[in-house]
Amino acid sequence: IIDKILHNLSPASVVQLKPLNRFFNCLASTYIARVWDWNKFMRRIVPNPESFRDILMQTQAIVSGSQTTQFFSRTEYPQSDCDVYVEPHGLIHLGQWLEHNGFIFRRKRSQHFSFKIAALTAIYRSELYRKPPVHYGATPIIDVYLFEHSDAGPSHKIPIQVIAVGIKPIDCVLRFHSSK
Repeated sequence: IIDKILHNLSPASVVQLKPLNRFFNCLASTYIARVWDWNKFMRRIVPNPESFRDILMQTQAIVSGSQTTQFFSRTEYPQSDCDVYVEPHGLIHLGQWLEHNGFIFRRKRSQHFSFKIAALTAIYRSELYRKPPVHYGATPIIDVYLFEHSDAGPSHKIPIQVIAVGIKPIDCVLRFHSSK
C-alpha cells in the first residue's frame, strides 16, 4: 500500500518526506533506493552500467530523453531508445566503448559503414564550416549514430542513439526540452 501511495507522488514530493521525522525518512530512503536504482535501470540497456557511467563521465556525455523520463516517473515506454548527448571530443571514444561492449553501429545511408570514419567525417565537416551541419529546431546537432546490442535478448533490446552536438550536452538538452 505504501509503495502505491509513494508511486503517485512526484520525485520531489517523495524526497520532501525525508525531513519530516525518522519514520518518513526511513520510508522515503528505502523507497528511493529500491525504485531509483540507476544501475538496475540501466541494465536493461547496457550489460555493465557502472562501466557505462564511467564512459559517460570520461566523455562528458549525458543521458536524456525518454529514458530519464521513465527513470524518474517510474514507468516504461515500449519501443523507446536511449539518447546520449556528447560533444565531438568524446564521440569516438564513446562509440568505440559501445562497440567493445556488444553494440553494433547501424548506419544511416549518408554515413560510412565504419563508425569511426562516419564520426570523423561529421566532426571534420562541423569544424570546416564552424557550425553543425544539421539543426533540429534550434539545437545544433552534428549527427546521430544508432547502436543496437548484438545480443538483442530480452534484457538488451533498447537501442542507443549517440547524438553528437556542437555545444555542451546539457545546454543542448535544456534548449531542446525547455520552453521560453
